[in-house]
Amino acid sequence: KAYILFNSLNNRELQDENHTSLYNELSDTQQLLSYYQARKNNNSLDSAKQFEINTSITNLLIRRDQLLSGINDNIFGNSNVKLGSFPDIKLKKNELLINYFDTGEELFAFLLQRDDLFFFKLEKKGTKDIIDSLRNYISYSKSNALSDPKRFQKIANIAFQKIIQPFSHKLEGMNLIISPDGYLNLIPFELLVRETKDLVSYSNIDYLIRNNNIQYTYSANILSILNQRSQNFQNQVLAISPQFNNTNSRVKNSIQWSPLPELNHTLTEIQNIGNYFDKVQQTGIEASETNFVLNADNFNILHLATHSINDFNDPMNSGVLFSKVPHDTLQDGVLYGYEIQFQRLNAEMVVLSACNTGVGKLVDGEGMISLANTFFYAGANSVVMSLWPVGDKSTSEIIKEFYRNLSEGYSKSESLRMAKLSYMETAPEIASSPYYWAGLVVNGNTRPIVSNSLDWYIWVTISFLLTGIGWIVYSWFGNRKQ
Repeated sequence: KAYILFNSLNNRELQDENHTSLYNELSDTQQLLSYYQARKNNNSLDSAKQFEINTSITNLLIRRDQLLSGINDNIFGNSNVKLGSFPDIKLKKNELLINYFDTGEELFAFLLQRDDLFFFKLEKKGTKDIIDSLRNYISYSKSNALSDPKRFQKIANIAFQKIIQPFSHKLEGMNLIISPDGYLNLIPFELLVRETKDLVSYSNIDYLIRNNNIQYTYSANILSILNQRSQNFQNQVLAISPQFNNTNSRVKNSIQWSPLPELNHTLTEIQNIGNYFDKVQQTGIEASETNFVLNADNFNILHLATHSINDFNDPMNSGVLFSKVPHDTLQDGVLYGYEIQFQRLNAEMVVLSACNTGVGKLVDGEGMISLANTFFYAGANSVVMSLWPVGDKSTSEIIKEFYRNLSEGYSKSESLRMAKLSYMETAPEIASSPYYWAGLVVNGNTRPIVSNSLDWYIWVTISFLLTGIGWIVYSWFGNRKQ
């Protein structure tokens, strides 16, 4: 799974000047393609001009395919991957990797612990239908999500029985690392229901998150690479909150993305980060695409609280939105996926606090291609992403607790889990539906970004003890000499 992404990460340091040149030309080609596609539907153009534009688009598409082929040759030519080999992930004793594999006819789960490997054949029939029902019910309609917790409980429990129940006895006390396949990428496993209750409300449902910490990875191979990367403990956050209003509009390939309402809670969201981490804040007109591109590689934590646009047919045309800057002829205020993947980030974590950043196009053999993927291509070690249009207010509250937990030395996945549980405990019943808290998930290396204070205390104590022992030994030998 995710073989192209894996090879890109595996050979990131080996990319030569020719590889960089191919990427630069691909970026230029894609921008020209977007320009001509935006002009294509202009009805005021005469037939000769329309023919010229269509010819340009055809030539650019051919060139783009040639460049992608050249890039793939460069990637796979450097590959030292042995297909069929299981990666050396070095799991901790309390970690369980669950790797799903859908052949089209059958569904399997491979479970990897530190010293054991287990194999389970799951019930395929009806599984996709129940996953689709669960996602549709909880993510596409607030009214559905709030109407009937008992119905939701039933659907989420059936999903649990199909994809978790056969090996649920192995989950006790374990941190789960989920590598979904196909349609399983569309749901957060946190909201699966272990057991049903007769008297039910959204606040007392037996969600899987109550018992297990959960993180995600595109594949075991990718997790192995991310876990081996060195860590930068600089912990300075670049926090972005662009300015929008109802009169703003964006045009992408002749598609009108309008209007863009102001996000009322994102400014508070990024201001709260400053309570726990050193933060550089870009808001309003300063939160421009140009400023982000020029400064992003200087920070190891990137937080984008903004709108996003999604092209589910071609996720590389999805993008993150920034403030529109008057008279800026170089940037259009949208950082597209094909632009993001060419950046060279040093980010330990990227937080995409926007809608649908973890959802895109399902590709056989590669999995989910989304806006989040492009940040991994660019060098991020982990990405916090959304699986549906997240709520502005609830996300702001969860993010605040998330950074508080991170500052206390918890892992990224545990920090997010604790923040969600805290939100569920305090939210009113009408806002405790998984619609409001389950959409954000963390993918990649979820190690802590702050050294654990207990570990620090232990090492300081050991240092003092060794120093004391050394002084005693020195004094004893000195007295003997005398």
